[in-house]
Amino acid sequence: MESDFRGLDEAFAYAATNAAEDVDAGLYLVYVHANGMNLGLPVFYHADVLHGAQLCAWAGFNSGSITAVGDTTKTRVLAEWAAETMHDSPNGKPPKPTSTWPHFARERFFDTVSEIADVPGIGPNIVYQAIGTPQLQQMKKDGGNAIGLDPSGGPIYIMLLAASWTH
Repeated sequence: MESDFRGLDEAFAYAATNAAEDVDAGLYLVYVHANGMNLGLPVFYHADVLHGAQLCAWAGFNSGSITAVGDTTKTRVLAEWAAETMHDSPNGKPPKPTSTWPHFARERFFDTVSEIADVPGIGPNIVYQAIGTPQLQQMKKDGGNAIGLDPSGGPIYIMLLAASWTH
């Protein structure tokens, strides 16, 4: 629930700090607006199922202070999880390299970045990465790439919004 976002942030920070020494543990937190709702989606994984299930660094997510609107926790291999979550991602294709799409994103970025310009040491940026057809062809080796990109679709763009700041 949106009222629990602060708790999600705190649980994520605690887990990221306290699981950092465990090379088999990992997590990420996605915030998304979907179907008229703002959602926080934490994802945890661990190479050792028994140890991972008991990892105290993740306890904050189950403390009772965060209300879950769903729970898909279960033991499974990464390939099974990837196949399940693939259906949660919107259908479509990454954008083709044109000047229209990056122009729109860049204009929107510069139109709104002034809203955070007074944050000490702020360094916001927008990064585009081109993935060419030869790279996509190489990704098809050994079973393909994780998100099913097809080299016949030609080159694509990937965009990342990122920022650093002093405090």
